[in-house]
Amino acid sequence: QRFHVRLSAMYGGLVLAVVVIRADAAPGQPGEAYPIGRATAMLAGFERPTVEDEPYADAWGNVLSGYAPIRDRGGVAVAIVGVDVRATRLAAIKREVAIVAIAVLAIAIVALVVLAAVVARSVRAPLARMVEATNAIASGQLKVRARLHRSDEFGVVGRHFDEMAHGLEEREFIKATFGQYVSPEIVERMLVDRAHAVRGQRRHAAVMFVDVRRFTTLAEGLAPEEVVAMLNDYLDCMTTAITAHGGRIDKFIGDAIMADWGSLDDGPRPEAAAITAALAMLTALAEWNAARVARGATALEIGIALHAGEVVAGSIGSARKLEYTVIGDAVNVASRLEGLCKTFGARLVASGTLVTAAGADDRARWLDTLVLRGRAEPMPYYFRNADGDELLF
Repeated sequence: QRFHVRLSAMYGGLVLAVVVIRADAAPGQPGEAYPIGRATAMLAGFERPTVEDEPYADAWGNVLSGYAPIRDRGGVAVAIVGVDVRATRLAAIKREVAIVAIAVLAIAIVALVVLAAVVARSVRAPLARMVEATNAIASGQLKVRARLHRSDEFGVVGRHFDEMAHGLEEREFIKATFGQYVSPEIVERMLVDRAHAVRGQRRHAAVMFVDVRRFTTLAEGLAPEEVVAMLNDYLDCMTTAITAHGGRIDKFIGDAIMADWGSLDDGPRPEAAAITAALAMLTALAEWNAARVARGATALEIGIALHAGEVVAGSIGSARKLEYTVIGDAVNVASRLEGLCKTFGARLVASGTLVTAAGADDRARWLDTLVLRGRAEPMPYYFRNADGDELLF
């Protein structure tokens, strides 16, 4: 009931006969004229299969027609067969297509949303982990690892990040470890500027030598473990006072200490800082001795020598072992002055050059003007005696 079939014959461009087969109407009679009306594609159907562009209304209702030629044995089109589809059916088909299209679109949207959620989660989680690990590394937590065990690009980035973090941890470990054997400032300088750390540079520096009086005799009556424990405790106390006032520990020579100010930079008035540190060391030693005496141990006495002048600071040594230190006449003078502490029973001896540069002439007590061994010119020296003379500094 939704379509009918027309069988027509055409001669000379005129439709002469039409046979209409319908399920809901009687067929037309042969020779009966058929009004083409708006079925403009019907004549083209004698040449080739064709379909009307739009539905049209005729005696059979609102339809959309399609045609195909019927040819004789010679290939000449003698008739056409037409198929009409009611417009209501087309509307139903459109609705069905629209419904199907909407359903497919809805399914596609849901699938895209689910896929986007899955992709976002697969991206967001590793990305958040990378950001978290990066922030931890930036804050100094070098043991943190991303640990992205994946086979995609995030896995590659995560593995490289963990290798980088491991390298930073190793570097920090080396820096911290060598900082206990070498001055932390030197380690930092070597990491930042290797060339300057190795090459010697001329500096104006204050140099200090510190020695424990009668240490050999004191150590003779103690077990080696006790000597080491006592010495480490003492050196820790002195190191704290020196570094707190900007000093650099150059080396420990048994119970002796060599330190300097100004070997790493051109800071102002290294002499004043050296004097302040020396007085702080004597104060710290007095407190340290008081605690030792309270435990029944023997107090230690030290001698401190200070001098300032030009030095060469850099890596000194061989191809197998290097040491960052300072050398020059100022170092030699400071070493000689340390011997005067024993000679004059002084706890602190400073050269006149250092005292004047530090602006402490009015607070220092003159010791003597001497010609040190190995020098041609005499130099004035100042001191703080073993009784703690308050006239100095």
